[in-house]
Amino acid sequence: MVGVDRLKVFDSRDVELDCELHVQALHGQLPHSQTGTVENEVFVSARLIANEEPLTNEISTTAVAHIDGVAEWKEKLSFPITVRDLPRETQLELEVRSARKFPSDVLCRSRMAIFGDDNRLLQGSRCAMLTPSGETKKKHDYLGAKFMEQHAELERLEGFLVQYEQGNLPSVNWLDNLVFSRIRDARKNQLGVARTTGDFIQLVLEFPVYAQPVVYRQRSEEEHAIEIHKWQHLTWLVDDEVNFMLENPAERKHQKLSRSVGRGVVDIQLKPDGSEKRRLATIIQLPPTRPLDMESQNLLWKFRFAMRQDPRALTKFLKCVDWSDPAETKASVQLMREWEPIGPAAALELLTPTFTNVDVRRYAVAILRQTDEEDLLMYLLQLVQALRYETEDDNELAKFLVERGVENAVVGNYLYWYLQVGWEGSAAERSASTFRLFERACRSKSKKGGGFWDTLKFQQELTERITIITQEVNMLRGARKVERLRAILSSENELGAMLSSFPQAIPNPLNPTVLMSGIVASESSVFKSALSPLKLTFQTLTGDRATMIFKKGDDLRQDQLCVQMISLMDRLLKRENLDLKLTSYRVLATGSDTGLIEFVKSQGVADILKEHEKLTTYIALHNPDPHGPNGCTMTSMMNFVKSCAGYSVITYLLGVGDRHLDNLMLASDGRLFHIDFGFIMGRDPKISPPSMKLCKEMVEAMGEYFSEFKTYCCEAYNILRKSESVVLLLNLFSLMADANIPDININQDYERSRLRFESKFALELDDEAAMQHFISEIHRSSNAFLDPIFERAHRVAQAFR
Repeated sequence: MVGVDRLKVFDSRDVELDCELHVQALHGQLPHSQTGTVENEVFVSARLIANEEPLTNEISTTAVAHIDGVAEWKEKLSFPITVRDLPRETQLELEVRSARKFPSDVLCRSRMAIFGDDNRLLQGSRCAMLTPSGETKKKHDYLGAKFMEQHAELERLEGFLVQYEQGNLPSVNWLDNLVFSRIRDARKNQLGVARTTGDFIQLVLEFPVYAQPVVYRQRSEEEHAIEIHKWQHLTWLVDDEVNFMLENPAERKHQKLSRSVGRGVVDIQLKPDGSEKRRLATIIQLPPTRPLDMESQNLLWKFRFAMRQDPRALTKFLKCVDWSDPAETKASVQLMREWEPIGPAAALELLTPTFTNVDVRRYAVAILRQTDEEDLLMYLLQLVQALRYETEDDNELAKFLVERGVENAVVGNYLYWYLQVGWEGSAAERSASTFRLFERACRSKSKKGGGFWDTLKFQQELTERITIITQEVNMLRGARKVERLRAILSSENELGAMLSSFPQAIPNPLNPTVLMSGIVASESSVFKSALSPLKLTFQTLTGDRATMIFKKGDDLRQDQLCVQMISLMDRLLKRENLDLKLTSYRVLATGSDTGLIEFVKSQGVADILKEHEKLTTYIALHNPDPHGPNGCTMTSMMNFVKSCAGYSVITYLLGVGDRHLDNLMLASDGRLFHIDFGFIMGRDPKISPPSMKLCKEMVEAMGEYFSEFKTYCCEAYNILRKSESVVLLLNLFSLMADANIPDININQDYERSRLRFESKFALELDDEAAMQHFISEIHRSSNAFLDPIFERAHRVAQAFR
């Protein structure tokens, strides 16, 4: 640039402003899209490139209507790069795209150099000549000599206009008016040609105007070395808490443009074609815990009106809404209310932390209001956990739970304890607020309601006193523990009198339909275990006995969740007329280290084998039939086979670990069941444990019925793999992410636990392939080489306790 006065120009190295571009208007008839239709809604995307390599991501305008050959924006685009960082070869790449399709069709495109032949940065008004898509290799010669001559003249005049605006040309009124008139005529002529033919498509742009021309100057080697030195000495910090799936800002921008909420035309009658229908079906079938990519979100949004009759699609549609956009939020909530109603299983997903919109969460509660008490009890634990995701104390979910808790004593009993334990977690404030609301509702209902609250408070007082007794008993050894326990319970002092005969009958915390009147001291004892749990027998008003185990020093919330999931899966199987004789005993956590477990009369498999050598001997002892299999009745044998199948499938899905013969129990009628769920979701203290507990003694006991066992397993597995079942189970699992459950704690590795749980359903397989998959798991588990070794090691360890 010899001869350029540095006092009258800016050096590009000194301009630290971001590159900007004002898109004014588009003139010309656009070509037809790939579908053969004329596009009437378009947007402009732009990016900076150099040597065919991108310098920035694409930045797009909003979508506007293209009518009579004209589309107007008057919109500014800012590129994330400064003028000083632009190479000499920088080009502006422009594309006009259809906003009615995703991925969008490129209708026409153009490129223009940012620095002119004189090394000066483009400033002021410019017209970019666009070439229809697919014709980029054609030269502009075909446009016609006359038109190109007019275009060159217009560019020359606009160059003078830029210099005039910068103050480089003197102002002469009569000459200024003449030039302005000449420029207006030239623009009008080009606009007239562009409107009448599709050969000439122009994009009117406005570049920033600086006080002086900006001249490109290359950095010296010394300056470049300084920049490299600074870059190499940066301190890089990696934030492990940042999600690795960061959102692409260009994709998000395009998503917002393509939706055109509140602007442009919304085609309510738009229908997907065959390939789009298949893609939508695949998206709808995705499990609720699976995130949606941007392409799927845009496809759902595009055909949202066409999917209103499919309730399965609602939760997927709500995931693709930009809730930060008021117009989009309003339109989406209105559409949600017009959608075919969803079921309770899907409604649970709307209460997860993924959805924070108040209207969406109210809609979910409205769906749940239609459930009966039996269904509500299956979800109650998760619904209480969902309170932590509400934004206000006075929320619809809390009101709903309190209403049902006051109406139904069983629901109210469990709600009381779930809220009590909720105080100790991260949702303490929300639980406390709902707890106070529940108390006020109970006391204001009537005398009966007030009495119900008193019985709940007495349950809490009872557990507190039993906790003190447990701590006192644990200070003793051997048989003295049982003696001390019975002495306390049968003493004539105030405590003993209160425990042996309650001031009023109270509901059994584990089964509120049963009323208890006191503890039977002579039938209570202490288990031989490190924590010395108490076995407490209660007198009921009907004259029966209710026996439960009280544990202090053990977090039962994980056991409570597992038992709930087992009961739920048992119910799902029975709905398909498959009863696998599962033993759904109850567990209730009354604190972070205290809780109650329903006592089921049974014996550990380890003890049975030690005493009888074979499981069939024990079953035949209680269910004799000389003509039956192995001397057992057919009913007891099928109880054993079915229950083994049921627990094999369920423990496989839940990833239950640390399975040994001491936590496998066998009831006298042949039903086998599992206890002690201290390890789930694939966690196991053993090395290479089998995916399910299936020891050789169990296989030998089944004998000729082992094939029936495999059939029941495969049938149960495919039932629980059904879409409705998977949605329910995964949604319940998601709502427990923050519930302080050790093996699914979100602060440890919730994502890995979620993926492991989801993978167990093998959703990518059809039913036939899933059966083969599960049979292979059965064979692998029954032939596990290390399992017998660990079993013997466990017995040795138990002998030394």
